[in-house]
Amino acid sequence: MLMRYLAYLGGRKATEGRTVEQQVLESNPVLEAFGNAKTVRNNNSSRFGKFVEIQFDKHGRISG
Repeated sequence: MLMRYLAYLGGRKATEGRTVEQQVLESNPVLEAFGNAKTVRNNNSSRFGKFVEIQFDKHGRISG
C-alpha cells in the first residue's frame, strides 16, 4: 500500500512546488517508520533492507 501511494505521488504532474530531491528525502522517514522497531538492546533496530535507485538527467540533476 505504501509503495502504491509513493508511485501515485511520483506519477502526478503537480508536485506542489517540491523538487524530486525533496520528495526523495521526505519519503525516507516514512519508510524508516515502517521498518524500525524498539528492542531490548536497541531503540531503533532496523528490520528491513532498503534499496534506493536515483536517476540523473544529462545535466546531473535528479530526475527520478
